Amino acid sequence: MNVGFLSFDPDSFKTIREILQKIREPGALDEIGIGRYRDAFAEELFPGMSTLQHHAKYFVLLPALFNDLSQGSYKSIKDVREAVIKSEINLTQKLLLVNENATGITGSLVVEEAKKNPKKYVKYDPTYIYMSGLRTFELVNSKMSANQIIWYMSQQKRDKGTEHKNGSFGGLDQPFSFCRSVKYDFNDLTKGISLKLEKEEAAFLKERIENSISSKDSFLAHLLRKNYLITMKTEYEDLEAFVKEWDEKFQTVYKMSMVFSRFVELLRIRYLIYFAILDKQTQLKEENERKFEELWAKYKDTVTPAAIENIILYFQQRVDNKKIQEFCRDTVDLLCKRNFDELNNRLLLREREIKKDSVCKLDKHDQYTDHNFNVDGLNYRWDLVKVIISEIREGIKHE
Repeated sequence: MNVGFLSFDPDSFKTIREILQKIREPGALDEIGIGRYRDAFAEELFPGMSTLQHHAKYFVLLPALFNDLSQGSYKSIKDVREAVIKSEINLTQKLLLVNENATGITGSLVVEEAKKNPKKYVKYDPTYIYMSGLRTFELVNSKMSANQIIWYMSQQKRDKGTEHKNGSFGGLDQPFSFCRSVKYDFNDLTKGISLKLEKEEAAFLKERIENSISSKDSFLAHLLRKNYLITMKTEYEDLEAFVKEWDEKFQTVYKMSMVFSRFVELLRIRYLIYFAILDKQTQLKEENERKFEELWAKYKDTVTPAAIENIILYFQQRVDNKKIQEFCRDTVDLLCKRNFDELNNRLLLREREIKKDSVCKLDKHDQYTDHNFNVDGLNYRWDLVKVIISEIREGIKHE
């Protein structure tokens, strides 16, 4: 889903930004419980990416910030954590100084309160949000947390010549990799930091993604290497035109991802049809039955039990949950047999299983009046990926 808006006055903009923040927060409901396969595909295609991330700039700022903090002195790791949070709050302020109307600045909605009380800062701070990418792109070269690394580096600085009890950080003397040709001042709150990548930053990040062990053979790295035309209007299914030029492995994974996306789309529409039946929403039911039949005519030759079984086998090490596997097998079989009564029952049982003590929409259909259901397929974090690619490319062109 793409969300955009026109320019408004500051108060209206703040309201809109709050709405955008809410729909991006974790906790979005997945009624049919296919999140593990969605995430497995996303990690295969675009490693290091997370739905909570928004801007490439954080990947170059945070390692430099950690390194800066490692030069300090601390009495305990608790002091380190407090210093990291304080620095993240400062970073939020500095980013807002020159990117006031930008979305995706972590902590922008609570920064004023957080300045007075750091405990008011966001639950998911930049370190948490971007750490998967920082590790994947070898910008943080240790399995330890950022707080632990900063603590031990500060201890080593204090006790010069004393080796860390676990040796070096993952075999490296420097656990943080950052663009050393760009100087950052994280303490002067009168000077802002642009979200736009400097040319050196963009080239550095591109090199890390293209050469790090965990990302160099990914779709993300390949898309960065090639000069394909990718814009904010480029959809995930549009990648087929690029992928057909790649190795067979990439083509296979991409085709499987499209099959699974279509499978999920069909299930989500059948879920909404069942909801409409239970809630006696005739128009909603008929609209989505027409939509289902249109899509089924297009997808029936690719969304098959054999195709879904191939996906289950491909990810059997990453997704070893038998219940999810059986749910996928059962529902694709019922779709193909057009046994919608039994499919409805299977969807209801699945939602009850994954929601547990929380409210099951199908059971409590009369409590939901907005009918705000996601009936789209999957794009595996592509909305974020194309932002990251665009920001890197814009940075490289920056003079």
